[in-house]
Amino acid sequence: MWVGRVAGTTIRNGRIIRKDRMADPSTFTFDRRLKYALSGIAAGVFIVLALMRGTDLISRKEQILNNREKHAANLAAILSRYLHEVFAGTDSSLRQLSMISRRIGGPSAPPEEWGPVLRSAKAGLSGVGSISVVDTEGIIRHATIDFIIGQSRRTDYVFQRLHSESKDILVASKPFRTLTKNPQLVIPLGRRLTTQDGTFDGAVVATVVPIELQRFFQSVDVGKSGILWVFHPDGIILIQEPSQSNPMGRTAQGNSIYEAARRGREAGTLRGAITTGGPVMLNAFRATAEPKLFVAISLNQDEALSEWWREVVISIVAFLLFGLFVTLILIYLFRQIVARSLAEHALQQESLMREIERAEARAAHEIADVRAEVAKELERKNKELEAFSYSVSHDLRAPLRGVDGFSKLLQEHHADQLDEAGQSYLERVRAAANRMGELIDDLLQLSNLSRIDLHMRTVDLSLLANEVIRDLQAIHEKPKAAILIHDGLQVHADGKLLKIVLENLLGNAWKFTSDESARIEFGSSDTVHGRAFFVRDNGAGFNMKYADRLFHPFQRLHLDSEFPGTGIGLATVYRVIDRHGGLIWAEGAVGHGATFYFTIHTKSS
Repeated sequence: MWVGRVAGTTIRNGRIIRKDRMADPSTFTFDRRLKYALSGIAAGVFIVLALMRGTDLISRKEQILNNREKHAANLAAILSRYLHEVFAGTDSSLRQLSMISRRIGGPSAPPEEWGPVLRSAKAGLSGVGSISVVDTEGIIRHATIDFIIGQSRRTDYVFQRLHSESKDILVASKPFRTLTKNPQLVIPLGRRLTTQDGTFDGAVVATVVPIELQRFFQSVDVGKSGILWVFHPDGIILIQEPSQSNPMGRTAQGNSIYEAARRGREAGTLRGAITTGGPVMLNAFRATAEPKLFVAISLNQDEALSEWWREVVISIVAFLLFGLFVTLILIYLFRQIVARSLAEHALQQESLMREIERAEARAAHEIADVRAEVAKELERKNKELEAFSYSVSHDLRAPLRGVDGFSKLLQEHHADQLDEAGQSYLERVRAAANRMGELIDDLLQLSNLSRIDLHMRTVDLSLLANEVIRDLQAIHEKPKAAILIHDGLQVHADGKLLKIVLENLLGNAWKFTSDESARIEFGSSDTVHGRAFFVRDNGAGFNMKYADRLFHPFQRLHLDSEFPGTGIGLATVYRVIDRHGGLIWAEGAVGHGATFYFTIHTKSS
């Protein structure tokens, strides 16, 4: 076998068995680095742009939230001024009534003095349900509605606040439902009545019907989920829009906006859910001067960021498209780089192939010379082996024939001169000579197996096995033997050599089994080595410990006195099976018979 290498290519027996990388490694290294550089630059630009856009979006988000908070704060300030101006007309009438009270003698003045004054004041005001005058004991002394005269207002928020307050301020009370024919919620507004020296002399109270206020607040745009609030300082909701039902009079305790406003701050903002588990809101509040109320605006943060989220989605889509565009460009550039490398590689390969062809021609010439020398040497060895075989056959057989011939003459002409022991010795000499002849025949057969040509054809092994069994019965009859030969066993092989195989295997089975209970089987089965033929018997068997000695010449596992033989038969079988590219192995146990398997691996088989 000749092996060589030419410029990165391995050649064995004149044939290319491996082509290593033929291009210049530096070229591929440069191309690889160029690809890495382009990919790195593209990735760097993409990351920088993404970071810049991300930073801009974060800044934009905070700016939008701040602007919406400012919008809510401005709206709260505007509505607080509007509320103050709405109550200002009523407050002006209450101030005038306070001055008239000092002139006419306070709540104790007769109805003839108060009646026209109260009716005139109510006629000049819109959105006012009634006006009443309360004395220092909290009893209504005069009113535009007669049936409430004499009722006590001593526990009402307005009376208690004005009674305890030294300053002249406008006070709004908690809303309550009127007792009129058509009950409705009203908000009481009150001012102190004082004597000429400033002593508390009662209160004048006007009940405001907030229908117009509610309609105005309903027209204010606070978004789909926004809310407009007006809180009483005592923790009562005066107005909430939009609302499914009128929440006026409900508690505001626990409302985060109210809780922030009642801490004394005039105005403020805060972010967060108004109630636990609610949406995040942008909240702003402002307190009115007189009466003291809290106006609050809540804008939904998600609604405020709806445009911003659209910008985020557009940015993501734009970056994905940009990334796809950059990827396509990189693919195009990489293909150009690969095409250039392949062109250079093709040129180098073309040059190298010419060098390889020249090397192959040289190698083929050298191999032809080596094969010619090997063929000559093999022919010489075969002739020597044939000469040796002939010498063995001729030179050894002549003495054996002499020994056997003279022993036979002694038996025939001088038997009466030999005693019984002499006769036995003479028989043993002749038997040894015959055994030696058989051994020479077996050795010659074994040596010839390596040289003879195979004549391949389809062989019917079932037919051959039956012929061998008939021959064995003729030599040593076993009338009680159970013989099982499977039908249809065919193989593509040399028929004469396979008959030698069956003669040895079936002959051994015949020899090692009892005359009375022999059971011999020839068939085929599937094994780990593929389809295998087998010869199985129930004879003496063998120890598996020595199974590796079975197929070596002269290696016998039984005494010659028990089972005579030359020790060449299984070695001959092994040689035949090996010539057919097959395998042979045996399984057995002492006293339980043996099974010999063999396979034939020719192309047709």
